[in-house]
Amino acid sequence: VRWEPNFKNDFFFQRYDALLNAFAKYLDESITWKNRTIQRKKLVRFIEMRHFGWWGEGAYPDPLVPDNSESLIRFARSFIKHFPDIRLIVPTNAMRDGKVYKPITDYHFFLLTAKNNAGLFGLFRDNFGDDERRYESMFYEKNNLQKDGVFMYQLLRDRWKYAPVEGEPMQLPLRKDYHPYSDIVDQVKYLHPVVIRNCNVSVGKGATLTNPTDYAVKNDPIAMRNFIEMYSILGFRYLIQDPVITRKNESLEISLKWQNIGLTPTYDRWNIRFFLLDQSGKEIWQGNSSLDLRTLYPNEDLAPGKADLSKALTHKDVFPKCNVSGSLYVQITDPDEISPPMALSVQGRRADGSYFIGSVK
Repeated sequence: VRWEPNFKNDFFFQRYDALLNAFAKYLDESITWKNRTIQRKKLVRFIEMRHFGWWGEGAYPDPLVPDNSESLIRFARSFIKHFPDIRLIVPTNAMRDGKVYKPITDYHFFLLTAKNNAGLFGLFRDNFGDDERRYESMFYEKNNLQKDGVFMYQLLRDRWKYAPVEGEPMQLPLRKDYHPYSDIVDQVKYLHPVVIRNCNVSVGKGATLTNPTDYAVKNDPIAMRNFIEMYSILGFRYLIQDPVITRKNESLEISLKWQNIGLTPTYDRWNIRFFLLDQSGKEIWQGNSSLDLRTLYPNEDLAPGKADLSKALTHKDVFPKCNVSGSLYVQITDPDEISPPMALSVQGRRADGSYFIGSVK
């Protein structure tokens, strides 16, 4: 027996809204972390909007689907109200063209077009690795649902360009017509997720609802190979090449060629910080680049992990007041000083997360 909410019930909405309000107030409070006092919400990258559907993944059987979108949109608006500055992530499992979910089509288009101060909502997919033929009416052209001339599948397909896509695999069984996790690499190349957590994988610890065969991925070399490849291409991979350092009177010009050979841009703000060290290792100058990494997209004409210097972005920064000499380093830092400096490569990375790019004379 499973209890399911009545989304039209005003009392249920009031209590749910009060819960979100209480959580928002909790996140607004401060916490001491690494000898710093900061708001809790600074530690939250995104919040998943998981209130509708079994396990919050957005899909219900026919009898439980509301007969219109109004009540569900009310819940979504509550999230926007209480978390205006935190990225929201919405489930996709019912965003398909079919009779069951037709009554709430407006709700799904609302989720795919609404935004808060953090931007458009990201997407959560909870069935990576499943037979992709089952999702043709969701993520592909067979999803004919449209609004104002825009197809739903296009909004799903292109969401990674504006907001993060994330999710988890599905616990799959052995089947005669489909080898588990065969499609997972093509799925991530298509949807460009930034991360997939591994909390819902078939691990062979007893039969489950979706894996009655007790199949274990760790005993399947083909599936393991697919998982390794999938994880190797997720997210972003920034390359910095061909530094050109020019001194003009008291100004310093730094030109670098940048490439993103991953699947996604970054969705949070990062600072690209240059600094100079003298011979004793003391920092004597620093300046921030004007390049916003959130705008550095992967080249869709190149396979993930492949670089082509001819397609790199050349970005030049000019610092008018720099009359000192030394060793020049670049370090990509979190403006909130919570995350460690971004790792570009193991090779050449210093203890402070910086990389040497040249000498300034």
